[in-house]
Amino acid sequence: MIAKDNMPLMTMERAGFKVFMKTVQPSYSLPSADVVTARLSDKYTVLKTMLKKIFASQSDLCLTTNVWSETMPMRIVEAQN
Repeated sequence: MIAKDNMPLMTMERAGFKVFMKTVQPSYSLPSADVVTARLSDKYTVLKTMLKKIFASQSDLCLTTNVWSETMPMRIVEAQN
């Protein structure tokens, strides 16, 4: 939900989200935003190392990027899909 909707990690610290999670899964202990940030950082490091190894074994590499800037609120964009 947080990642899919591009919500800040601090959403997990807000009272409404905590009540929502207690309703959905009362026995779940919600990690803090700091814990999630640390886990994401660890995952980034692992993936970065893995990609460096893959790229190091390649003689040629082509990267393509796509940049899109959203100018409308998400709910309007989603409603159009």
